[in-house]
Amino acid sequence: MNLPYTQTAKKWNLRLLIMAHTNLLIGLYQYFFGPKGFALFSENGAAVVMKNAEMRFWAVEHITGMILAVVLITISRSIAKKDIDPRKKNKKLGLIYIIAFAIILASIPWPFRFQGIPWFRGF
Repeated sequence: MNLPYTQTAKKWNLRLLIMAHTNLLIGLYQYFFGPKGFALFSENGAAVVMKNAEMRFWAVEHITGMILAVVLITISRSIAKKDIDPRKKNKKLGLIYIIAFAIILASIPWPFRFQGIPWFRGF
């Protein structure tokens, strides 16, 4: 795209960065102090957790994928600040956003992936 990178786009990039980091902080709190995540290692040991697909997802895969997505979003912020050709900037940002979004989708605990997870919690 030959569109210029506007101030509005920069503001939306900053909002995405802020929301991603806020979500990361909440997730890290839940990982270390909640019933899933680090508690699974403490209660069962690393060997048991790594052999069980659901425990491994909560203890390793989910947090790794989400942190990787936040790292990509943070990199996108540094690219957005650079004064480069708008076509290259839009292409790079688009690619990074698509990869981060794919990683986030892969890291979500979908109901079809694990038994007992409802589509709508609380219903």
